[in-house]
Amino acid sequence: MFKMIAVGGAVLLATSLLVTAGDKPAKGEKHGKRGDMMESMFGKLNLTDEQKAKIKKINESHASKRQEFEKAHKEELEAAGQDRAKRGEIMKPMREAWAKDVMGALNDEQKEQFKKAMIAGKAAHGRHGDNKQ
Repeated sequence: MFKMIAVGGAVLLATSLLVTAGDKPAKGEKHGKRGDMMESMFGKLNLTDEQKAKIKKINESHASKRQEFEKAHKEELEAAGQDRAKRGEIMKPMREAWAKDVMGALNDEQKEQFKKAMIAGKAAHGRHGDNKQ
């Protein structure tokens, strides 16, 4: 089950670096399709202000970790090009770490909702190669 959560985290990790949990864009600004998805998913979790702050810190922390990871795996990522499955496999440890940290900020009910949203996001966005067994 955690593998499925981590897979869905790919979609969220990419946007989480720019979008803070529960924050709305300034008037006239748009997050775009992925930002709307993040806002929608975290909005449905009814996060407390404390949880929003924790998730914001998680996102900020993972943004810098992701940059370091991408630098360390630059050649692999370049070789993968636009192949989503290959890039997803390379980035898998980052997604799993992010999902685990986010889950740590949620209560039991929210964790279940988060898992369902991750699975739904994976299905809706046609993630390739990450769910092979």
